[in-house]
Amino acid sequence: MLQVDDNITTVENIKPGFFNQKRNLLVLLLLTFFIEGVVLFFVENDARFGTVNYFGHLAVSLTLVVRWCYLDSLQNNYKISKKMTLLIVCLNLVGMPIYFIKSRGLKKGIKSIFLYVLFLILNMIICGIGYAFSLNIENLINS
Repeated sequence: MLQVDDNITTVENIKPGFFNQKRNLLVLLLLTFFIEGVVLFFVENDARFGTVNYFGHLAVSLTLVVRWCYLDSLQNNYKISKKMTLLIVCLNLVGMPIYFIKSRGLKKGIKSIFLYVLFLILNMIICGIGYAFSLNIENLINS
C-alpha cells in the first residue's frame, strides 16, 4: 500500500510487505542450500555434473541475494548502485558487509553483518542436513 502525499512516497507504509518478501527470499535461499546438499550427495563423484550443479546453484542463490538487497534497499531508503550490485555478486563476502554499513550506518550495519554471518553458517548446516538426508534415504533404499 504505497501512499503518496504531495508527491512524497512514504516507505513506512510499505515496510511490512517488504519484510514478508525478504523473509520469503531467505527461506527460498535456505531451501536451495538444502537441495544443494541433496544434489551434492548424488553427484559428488561426477566432476562434470558437479560443476554444472555448482554454477547453477551459484546463479540461483546470487539472484535471490541481489533481489533481497534490492528490496532491503527500498525498505531502508538506500539507492543501491550498479557498482554495489556488482560487488555483491562478484565478491559477496566483501560486498554484503559494505552494503550493510552503507545502507544502515555503522552500528546497525555491524549488527546486520553478524546476522549475515549467522545466516551463512545456517546455510552450511542446511546443506549438510540435505546431504545427510540423502544418505539416510539411500541407506533406507539399499537395506
